[in-house]
Amino acid sequence: MPRFFLSILISSLVLFSSCGKDEDDIKNAIDQANNLLTTRECSAALAELNKVPYQPLNSRFIQTYSSAYACLAGFSEITFFTSDVDRIASGNTTFLPSLSLFSTSAISASTAASYTNLQTAINTILYAGNVTTSSHTSRAAVFGADVAGNMEVQALYMLLAQIGQYVYLHGNTDTLGRKGTRDTPENNNCFTDYTTAAAQAAVTAAGANISPCTDGNYNDGHSELKNGAANRKQYLCEGAVMFNNFFDIITNVTFGSTSNSGSIGSLSDNLSNLCTAGGLGAVCTVKDQTTCESASVTIQDLELYFIAVYELMLTDS
Repeated sequence: MPRFFLSILISSLVLFSSCGKDEDDIKNAIDQANNLLTTRECSAALAELNKVPYQPLNSRFIQTYSSAYACLAGFSEITFFTSDVDRIASGNTTFLPSLSLFSTSAISASTAASYTNLQTAINTILYAGNVTTSSHTSRAAVFGADVAGNMEVQALYMLLAQIGQYVYLHGNTDTLGRKGTRDTPENNNCFTDYTTAAAQAAVTAAGANISPCTDGNYNDGHSELKNGAANRKQYLCEGAVMFNNFFDIITNVTFGSTSNSGSIGSLSDNLSNLCTAGGLGAVCTVKDQTTCESASVTIQDLELYFIAVYELMLTDS
């Protein structure tokens, strides 16, 4: 065989061997990480995955990577199903209160590791496949509807827990899930301050439907969401983005049986999108933090969103 062709053959064999080794390394990293996750060795599992390049198109890698961060957050699907799923109520005014009662909901700030790590776990799935715009449609285009649906069910469980943390913290909920009644360490009666004329008019129009957030008292929001707070828009956007992603997934994922999912399977039937019903337009569909924090979404947009969604869905009754 001429030396030229022999060189090409050897190079090809080395290339194929290298590709096979890379695939084996990735599979082994995923397997090792999953084994470690069964014993809640979260950091070790993440370290195993980080031994290979990040795999945005490998759904098994994505789900394991997400699980590792969820583990770091203290989230467990076992605990979710044994302790929390049966708490879920599917009515518009009972849904958010029920999430605030989850075993994972009690946090003291949005900088808590349980919150930030769970957000990383959620984002791992929302942006899987290198999608730039989070949506069921964009993920299904990359992975196919079935694989995307499997990933989204995992994300849905975490979103429910994350919304529970968000509501507990910013809604100042008590042990019955009532807004504005825990009063430790804060005593806010509204999620956020309402600084724009349109939002203040909406508070007036809502009346007792958003109690104890009351007409005329427009500066009664949680410290992270108060007017002038350093990261106010970021935290407002986190609330909007996570709820919009939740709604996108729950209306696109089909549950074969509700026997192991409590009220989750009925959420899409029983919950209505109050944001859309309120005629708030594009802000109701924003599912990306970067887009939400851009100039295209205003503080007025967000304040009106919070009245239509969070204040109306969580009261003190």
